[in-house]
Amino acid sequence: MDEQPDANNARPTVRGATGLFRTVEGAILLLGLILAGTYLAVVVAGLRWFPEESRALLGMTATNIVLGRIAGLTLGFAGPLGYWQVVLANALIETIQVLLVYPLFVLSWQRLLEFRALRRFMASMRRAAERHQPRIQRYGAAGLFVFVWIPFWMTGPVVGSVLGFFLGLRPWFNLTVVLGGTWIAIACWAYLLAEVQEQAARLGRYVPVAIVAALILLVFLARWLHRRVGRSRGD
Repeated sequence: MDEQPDANNARPTVRGATGLFRTVEGAILLLGLILAGTYLAVVVAGLRWFPEESRALLGMTATNIVLGRIAGLTLGFAGPLGYWQVVLANALIETIQVLLVYPLFVLSWQRLLEFRALRRFMASMRRAAERHQPRIQRYGAAGLFVFVWIPFWMTGPVVGSVLGFFLGLRPWFNLTVVLGGTWIAIACWAYLLAEVQEQAARLGRYVPVAIVAALILLVFLARWLHRRVGRSRGD
């Protein structure tokens, strides 16, 4: 007899830990954990031999996770990292986010795995995906691709992967569309932002820093407005 899900712990409640990773979502989660662990180990180890670059990677990682793609790229280009280091690192960061959050959401939705501490976060992902679903559904995978490319608040790859789940896309096809859109978007925005940073640097040493600060302020403002609109709608 299958066990019933227990909301008070974070253990797999139906298949067990071994069986869980044999599911498609479990395999995706395992891949995300391996990539995240490897990336973190490399960056932390690099603090000894390449402290400046490793600290820049840590700062860029945190900025991307908290404030999004454009802020992460902008901060990366303002530091000691090279162009391709910034592009590839941000692509990896967003890929890891999708590979972790998407399977956790699906497994939680299916009552196979439940993290009590992540309930609020998962609920916000669900609301964001459901809010955009009617507009994206008519265009299918193409609409999801464009949705992921747009850099506005709550329209990134993580929400896109959850939206793909609600659209009924198969897991690996969903990830192919979402990550393909993500990588292309990062390449496009990286080229644009690198050009902006280069032109700004010609105007003065601290102009790029001012651009980063202004962008972060705008992102925080957008986040605050998004929360206010959500509360007014009763979300």
